[in-house]
Amino acid sequence: ITGIGSRGIGSNLNRVATAVVELNAASTAYVNEHDFDRMLPVLNGLGASNDSEGSWFDLSKARSGSECKDSMSSIAGPRVLLPLMFTCFHLLYDSDGVISRASSKALKAIVSTCLDQIQSSKEEQENSSHNAWLKFIESTFMPCLKVGIMAKNLPARRSFVLLVSHVSKLFKGFQSVHLYGDLECLIREDDPDQDF
Repeated sequence: ITGIGSRGIGSNLNRVATAVVELNAASTAYVNEHDFDRMLPVLNGLGASNDSEGSWFDLSKARSGSECKDSMSSIAGPRVLLPLMFTCFHLLYDSDGVISRASSKALKAIVSTCLDQIQSSKEEQENSSHNAWLKFIESTFMPCLKVGIMAKNLPARRSFVLLVSHVSKLFKGFQSVHLYGDLECLIREDDPDQDF
């Protein structure tokens, strides 16, 4: 993926490729250990607000000026985030609690980013079938959650269920059946024992 990003296809694709490499960094001092010094800043950046450097929205924006040399370098939008999103889903299965929790926080942040971008584009909200962020969460993010709920790893499955809960809470007013807004009635924030 670093090779793809270094071919000059796009500065934001290069930034996403660099983030994926950092998320998969292995320790040079210990066998079968993560390089937390490289991983955690990327995960924390993804879990931050949209206006932060290294957030999902920041990585999805096309850069302008000297960084963009041709029309191919203007790849932007949520589709550029796919390798990074799939890496975060993979990290939910990690046995290290710090990594899996940070990855879960980052995936919750991409759901919030999608909602913010859908709501900020009023003209696209009326014709929601053309909104790239809505299409991204419906056709890419939610199928990953469906597969993850069937995981045999209990901590990972719990993370996937909590992500479905987060999506249904945020997208409760949307008409799309793919966003599970109708499950919002199962959310009980006042009683965690009965919360789904």
